[in-house]
Amino acid sequence: APVTVNVRDRSDGEFMAEVCLSPVRYRGEDCVQVMLREVDQNARLRREVSSNQGTDALTGLLTRASFLSQLTAYLADTGRRAPSNALIYLRPDGFDEYQDTLGFTGADRFLAELAAIVKRVLVGNDLACRFSDDGLVLLLRRDSNEPLEPIAQAILDATAEHAVALDHLTLKTRCRMGMVSIGPALHSAEEAISQARMGAQAWQEQPVGLG
Repeated sequence: APVTVNVRDRSDGEFMAEVCLSPVRYRGEDCVQVMLREVDQNARLRREVSSNQGTDALTGLLTRASFLSQLTAYLADTGRRAPSNALIYLRPDGFDEYQDTLGFTGADRFLAELAAIVKRVLVGNDLACRFSDDGLVLLLRRDSNEPLEPIAQAILDATAEHAVALDHLTLKTRCRMGMVSIGPALHSAEEAISQARMGAQAWQEQPVGLG
């Protein structure tokens, strides 16, 4: 009988498929033929539509390409002279261990819940994307001189207070954060993200400050 499994494709998307095994002969040798058939025939189409729209199917955030495009345009237009803005790189601390414990499916659910927490904190013209398998990037932009450190701290506090229930485990979403102010010294979107990511790598649990 067919066995239902969770499959990850080359574009890092996931879908449910049935695995069917059948004996065959190939060049005179007895072999086993493995066939995959997607359970939901419309799922791939939905993923392709989501990708074309620039939205990550797992988190509902922008894709990296869409975010970079919008951030580049923002920097070229008003970003460097806006009253208050900052870029944040957010990464679950110990995410590799989560993957080892939970498997890819559980780790994806964990990341999806983290994205949902982030979306509740963002407002107005803020942007957020799934930048990598385990990293989210946020652009905070305000038309006033509102300080952004309390907003970043609110994101850290919201993730730290949230428990993710996955099967028989309950995990706390402790995160690393790097934050950089966007100004004339930054020459590109990639440079801004690189600085924020380095801040996350060097992160220690302390009040958030702009780099």
